[in-house]
Amino acid sequence: MIETIDGMVSLDPFVVQRRVGFQDCDPAGVVFAGNFYDFALWAYDLYRHRALDGAFDGVTAPMKACSFVHRSPLWPDDTVRFTVTPLRVGQRTFTLALAGTCGDRAVFDVEMTLVCKEDGAWRSRPVPPTLRAALIRAGAVEEQSMQSEDVR
Repeated sequence: MIETIDGMVSLDPFVVQRRVGFQDCDPAGVVFAGNFYDFALWAYDLYRHRALDGAFDGVTAPMKACSFVHRSPLWPDDTVRFTVTPLRVGQRTFTLALAGTCGDRAVFDVEMTLVCKEDGAWRSRPVPPTLRAALIRAGAVEEQSMQSEDVR
């Protein structure tokens, strides 16, 4: 049997896993807090490329805001699983929830809001219909337009 160390666990629900390396840790051997954001962005990157059947093609969607709750530490050789769930889709933004676990232990909870960006400019653009439909099929709830959705 081949063990998956880093990569896909399932598509529905969307779950990926990653083994913590020593390079992720501070000198005391505990994962540096800033690396939790890298883990969350890694999971988002896999989600956008694998989960929504090409709905992200041609869409640039950088993170606009992030709410992060640390629940427990990680150490080298821990295997952390990330479950990604779409929560909301607005006119120009969408929000994903990421839950990180190590075995039966909660590690962190993230709410990440991403904004669809125009190519070549730092201006927001509407969420493309294909992406909107894919996010709604995956469980996101549509929101009414909010002024705070712009990139600026």
